[in-house]
Amino acid sequence: MEEILSSSSSSSLMSFAQETSSTLQQRLQFFLHSRPEWWVYSIFWQAAKDAGGRLVLSLGDGHFRGNKKYASKESNKQNHSKFGFSLERKSLFNEDMDMDEGDHVAEWYYTLSVTRAFAVGDGILGRAFSSGAFIWLTGDHELQIYDCERVKEARMHGIQTFVCVSTPSGVLELGSPDLIGEDWGLVQLAKSVFGADINIAGSVPKQASQESQPQIPNRTFL
Repeated sequence: MEEILSSSSSSSLMSFAQETSSTLQQRLQFFLHSRPEWWVYSIFWQAAKDAGGRLVLSLGDGHFRGNKKYASKESNKQNHSKFGFSLERKSLFNEDMDMDEGDHVAEWYYTLSVTRAFAVGDGILGRAFSSGAFIWLTGDHELQIYDCERVKEARMHGIQTFVCVSTPSGVLELGSPDLIGEDWGLVQLAKSVFGADINIAGSVPKQASQESQPQIPNRTFL
C-alpha cells in the first residue's frame, strides 16, 4: 500500500475536508437511500497522516438516517442535512424529541464518532483498510466475539449488523439494528461510489493490485 501523504498542517487538512465534504455527504446519503435494506447510519473514515505523522483513519463525514418511522418524519420536515458532520448540530436530543429510544442510542454512538481516530492496521476499521477487504458482522454473537472496542460499542448501542468496506481513500462503515445478510452487491457499490475520485485531503489511492484483491464475496474475519 502506498503511504498516505501528510498534509502541511491539521488546519489545512480540516479546511480541505470541509471543501470536499458536501460531495462526500451526497454520496453517503445516496448510498443509504439506494439500498433496499435499512442502515441507520453511514460513516466514511478517511486515511491520512495525523499531526504526529501516524497513519490513521479519521472522520471524513457521516449521515444518520434513524429508523424507518423517524426517517419518514424527517423527510416530511425536509431536514435530512442536519445529520452531516460538516454541519453544526445544536441541542442534539432537544431537537429530536420524536425519536424513539433506539434511535437516541444509535445516534449517540454515531455522534461520538466525530472525536475518534483509528490507526491503520488496528481494530476493525484499520484491519479492513490495510487488507483492502471488507468485514461483515451479523448478529449478537458475531459482534460479541469480534475483538475490537468499536464493534463492542456498536453492539452496546443496539447495532446488530456492522459492516466495513475498504476503498482507495478510506473505509465505509455501516450500521443497522436489523440482521442483514452479507451482500456482495453492496460491497461492489461501496467501492464504486466511494472510489479514488473522491480526492479526500491528504490521501492517495492504494496500489491497483491491492484494491483488486477482494474479488470474491468471502467474509473476512481479521
